Amino acid sequence: MGTCPVCEQELVQSTFLDIEVEGCTMCGGIRFPKGGAQAAIARAPLVLHRLDDEFQDLRLSKDPLPRKLTCPQCTGTMRRAAAKQIPGFEPHVCAECGSVWAADGLLILAETHFKAQRAKEDKAAAESAPPEVEPIRPPKPPTLVCAGCGNVNRANEGFCLKCDAPLEVRKREGHLEGQCPRCHKALYTAPRAGTRVQACSDCGGLWIPLTQLTELLDDGAKHLGKLDTDFRVHPHTPGEQREVHRCPDCGADLADVDYTAALPSGALVATGEPVHECPACRGVWFDSGESHQLSLKVKSALAA
Repeated sequence: MGTCPVCEQELVQSTFLDIEVEGCTMCGGIRFPKGGAQAAIARAPLVLHRLDDEFQDLRLSKDPLPRKLTCPQCTGTMRRAAAKQIPGFEPHVCAECGSVWAADGLLILAETHFKAQRAKEDKAAAESAPPEVEPIRPPKPPTLVCAGCGNVNRANEGFCLKCDAPLEVRKREGHLEGQCPRCHKALYTAPRAGTRVQACSDCGGLWIPLTQLTELLDDGAKHLGKLDTDFRVHPHTPGEQREVHRCPDCGADLADVDYTAALPSGALVATGEPVHECPACRGVWFDSGESHQLSLKVKSALAA
């Protein structure tokens, strides 16, 4: 380590980011190696005070620095150099080894400049930005109330987190598994697009459990759009629309929701497509044509 070119004190080594620097505990000056000052300013322009705070100017008399200093690294001559992009920022630079000597307060001056610049940019961006839209939020997980203690649990827990009792979805009386929520007829297993789905031969609807739907969304909904044999949306009578539709797997009442596709990548795609989701097992009932419409909206959102 060298000595301070201002007060001849031995310099103290320190590290800022991964840049090795030397500072004076008397006058607060800091020596950067060649390229170090530029790197520090480029990588952390808004937190330069953290390094400046390590070395304070404790001198009683604080005379302006001369135009020339002796480099602590190689004893070459350091000359004052102005940085055009930062008004008033004039460190001393060694012509021999490229070291930079920043007097106490210069880093604060640079940080203040960049903070003002950032505030100006943020203001301009806010004034030109389009109106804020409601952020996409992940759907709330379905819950089940424990029949034993009344604790509210996530439906996929399996056991109550309070009393350890097994959680069961209460099926409606008379519910038959594998029954079409619309027509109340037995679903059949249909081979479609390289997979098998539960389909209704009358209305053309499809029942897809959550795990299978997640797999179908994994490839950007390419195969999801090929499950329908008829891409036209099946019309339902007002009576069909009003009646309760039950999950073919667990018997819970299906909820009409605008589907938010949770992709395996972690991205959430608000499709705006109405589907019929089971709040307990999270499976989805698609009326005829709806799975094709959902695939188009997922693809459109991913391409945006």
